[in-house]
Amino acid sequence: MFERTNHRKFLKQAIKNSEAIIKYNFSDGRLIDFYDVAQGYTYDKLTMSYVNLIALEYMVEHNILSKEKFQEIKQQMEQLPLDHDFYPMTYVWDEKRYEYEDEINLIDQLYIALHLERASVPTDHFMTLIKSIYEKEAKVYGRYDRVTKENTVSYESVAVYALIVLYALEKGDIEFATTIWDKLDYFQVGESSLNAYGGYIDETSYTTHSFDNLLALLAEGKIKSEQIIQ
Repeated sequence: MFERTNHRKFLKQAIKNSEAIIKYNFSDGRLIDFYDVAQGYTYDKLTMSYVNLIALEYMVEHNILSKEKFQEIKQQMEQLPLDHDFYPMTYVWDEKRYEYEDEINLIDQLYIALHLERASVPTDHFMTLIKSIYEKEAKVYGRYDRVTKENTVSYESVAVYALIVLYALEKGDIEFATTIWDKLDYFQVGESSLNAYGGYIDETSYTTHSFDNLLALLAEGKIKSEQIIQ
């Protein structure tokens, strides 16, 4: 935000947040999910989808995180071991092992792939997987069995489609990004009795999620900024 607006208040807030991460989300030099200040409890796991290498790189640029520690984290992300083509969900530091979900949440997987791709870490295998899933039924569901790769839910996810658009654009796959955008566009509310034109709402249950809508807006902004759609 600072780079877009040149307002130093955004830079100050980012530095403040980064310093809090260094203070509370590192334990013995290891990046962890959280630290409970009230209980004095340190969580011993790292959720892989939380690791945003570009954000950490900014912290290096502003002398908040050392280059050596950044390279150590990046190397770990570059060497993530796959299981049936899926990324691990967490890393358990004390046991030095990765944990995988039996039921895969594609949102977590897509965040890992997107963060890696933005940091120039190749993820071609994962794009191949996503395309094979889509080509099977011309849709992508929210959750899958890790071993069989069969969908475990019957619903499609606006957030999943939005992340696929962002991921495909990051990889420069304009054709696939446009294809998935058309799927995302299908879920957008048009003229209806909900008075929610332009939003993403389940018109049968009248429910919505801010997460879905915000990710869809990010995908729309990105695809329009690259003049792929009007």
